[in-house]
Amino acid sequence: RNYEQVMSSEDCEYQSTIEWWHNWLSRGKVVNFEDKYLNYLYKTNLIMAKMCCQENGAVAYMGTGYKGAVWIRDSVWTTMGILDAGHKEEAEKFLEFLSDRLMKHKAKDGSVWLQYNVKGEPTLDTQRNIENDTHGLILSFYYHYLDMTGNIKIIEKDWQAIKYIADWIVDNRDVKGLILPDAGPWETYGPILGFPFEHTHWASGICCYGLKVASKMAECIGDKESQERYLGAYQEMLRLILKNFVTDILKKSLESELTDSAPLTFFDRFQIFDPDNEKLRKAAEKSISRLTDKGLGGLWRDEGLGVDWGPGKPWPGCTLFAADYYLRIGDISKAQEIIKWIVDNVSDCGLLSEFILTKHQGVCVPMPSYSSAGLVHTLLLLQEKVGSGQRSL
Repeated sequence: RNYEQVMSSEDCEYQSTIEWWHNWLSRGKVVNFEDKYLNYLYKTNLIMAKMCCQENGAVAYMGTGYKGAVWIRDSVWTTMGILDAGHKEEAEKFLEFLSDRLMKHKAKDGSVWLQYNVKGEPTLDTQRNIENDTHGLILSFYYHYLDMTGNIKIIEKDWQAIKYIADWIVDNRDVKGLILPDAGPWETYGPILGFPFEHTHWASGICCYGLKVASKMAECIGDKESQERYLGAYQEMLRLILKNFVTDILKKSLESELTDSAPLTFFDRFQIFDPDNEKLRKAAEKSISRLTDKGLGGLWRDEGLGVDWGPGKPWPGCTLFAADYYLRIGDISKAQEIIKWIVDNVSDCGLLSEFILTKHQGVCVPMPSYSSAGLVHTLLLLQEKVGSGQRSL
């Protein structure tokens, strides 16, 4: 059948689909900028994130159903953006999916299982690729849900699982006091790639934030012993992070003198860094300068990437970290410059590309986690700072 025949057929559900999405969007937060294209990008990328949500609560990282489509840490990023937009039902279904599995499936070292298929069945040998940041991200999401909804009941119901994860972080620091070495946020370390695991800034930082919010959740439910344990461990980890990872840049790992975009989130989404601290701001801005592609604009994921696609190419999702940093410290004009770069480099349909190969030529549609969901977060933060008066960038 041709297009006209399909659209006029009795079984065509085009209009009902449009109405369903309009109704779903209306139940959450909207942005209402003078720049209508920003409003379009917000809706498009929020819909992309929602399309990853499965009926059983699983959040697939690309909306697909092949085995291993549910990476827990990507699911957290995606669902955080949806929750930012005021849609708590998806968050609650994901927490139900998560809580049913946290205590059932563990790796040999007691860490949480990293990957499932959309049926909820564990896949992949997690010893193949160690991602210790997953623990901090899970704790972050539980607290984000509590902060956004005020619903303490889920925290009470899942407290044993939350406590297990927080205790795992406390107990899995090495003699340096940092989280054990892992593959890093971009999975660029590890024997499978011919490199040793490293003490990454990102993994220690997100686990540090996880302990910070675990202490707050323990206080909310009256577990004073856990509250004090997690608060003490958070404070010690933060001291060591500042000592070992912050020089004139935000180092990407203990073993490296290069920088990485992920620690920029510690000023905003996962705040352990004081945005008013001059040394931290100088380190962040020097890192942004070193990561900025001098020809194409935008930020690389980190310096020195050479083991996967896109070495030395700007990644829009990571570039959003810099926009969020500038919005958080109040430098609106710099944030707007970065958001304009994002707008100039979106795909024709409004989705972000994985990375930019040449001017205005993106490669792949990325995982919605820190890209589509990240843009939702950034635009909500921009509206918070400037109101609805944002004109065309």
